[in-house]
Amino acid sequence: GMMGGGMMVGGMMGGGGSSPMDQINPASPQEVEQFLMMNPVEGKAQDQFRNMDPRAQRLVLNKGSLEGARDPTAAFIGRLVKIDQMFKSQHAQNDWICPSCGDQQFGRNLQCRMCSTPRPAGGGAGGGMGMMSFGDMGGGGGGYGAMRGGGINRASPYGQQAMGMAQMGFGGGNELAGVTPATPVEVEEFLILNPVEEKAATQFRNMDPRGQQIVLQRGSLEGSRDNTAAFIGRMVKVERMLQGGMLQGGGMGAAQSLTAKTVAAAPEEVEQFLILNPVEAHAQQKFRGLDPKIQRIVINRGSLEGARDATAAFIGRMVEIERIARGQVQLPPGDWMCAQCGDHQFMRNETCRKCGAPKP
Repeated sequence: GMMGGGMMVGGMMGGGGSSPMDQINPASPQEVEQFLMMNPVEGKAQDQFRNMDPRAQRLVLNKGSLEGARDPTAAFIGRLVKIDQMFKSQHAQNDWICPSCGDQQFGRNLQCRMCSTPRPAGGGAGGGMGMMSFGDMGGGGGGYGAMRGGGINRASPYGQQAMGMAQMGFGGGNELAGVTPATPVEVEEFLILNPVEEKAATQFRNMDPRGQQIVLQRGSLEGSRDNTAAFIGRMVKVERMLQGGMLQGGGMGAAQSLTAKTVAAAPEEVEQFLILNPVEAHAQQKFRGLDPKIQRIVINRGSLEGARDATAAFIGRMVEIERIARGQVQLPPGDWMCAQCGDHQFMRNETCRKCGAPKP
């Protein structure tokens, strides 16, 4: 085990340019202090944050404000620990994924810590290529077939997904019904760690959130000759799967009821919102090009004040509301969408918890 440890440290110190973390723009000390001023936490948490790698600090900052947390210090430390682990695991080249339950294992583990499945032979060897890229090196094809055909290809992420699904009792032609939708934050984090051209990033942001989740689960783009091409190929494959009827859930109900009663926004209101909430030009253009009913819901969500990065928050808001309007958001039975501000309401709410509008 000592050898592996030594190698790992060597890899961390000298493996220049190999980790997706190297693509991240490091946070400056000023940004760190500014965040701590805006988000007061206890001294020990402040010190822990100040001592982090500046690229990890950037990911912490990108998670946004601690406002609304019941215990900001606890929430902040939780965030630091999570990102620190993610950061280290990007460098831990020999990690492997359990073929039975999909849990991520450290290189030193000989069996899965969750379900005790033994480590597959050769798993994780080859400088991380094993974990990071096998999906794009042809294993993906097998996995895609495996979901349709009888045998499950354990070596590919889709195969793992299919196995997980089979164990959880999903089946009957809708294998993806149990996929947890990706959140906009997870999507943006992946795009930070895996820089691709803007057109590919936009295509990814506009995907069905469950499709996004499958794309995320295929892991890093590290080791691809052309990140953007590999990423687009991956999205196309997943989209095909989605269109193959695996993900249909008749979600249009939420969409029609969402915009049916919405009053279209006037161009003056759009411009007024943009004056009061300054965002970058590309986000302004996107907003001006939206359906006026969707613009109304975006405006009704309220000010962008307090967002660390108003442009990112605004784009996230637009993407989320467009998705709801396109019926890509599946609501649990009985839940409803507020026609005023597009916020998701639980069945028991008689009025919207965000803007007070009555249940339709």
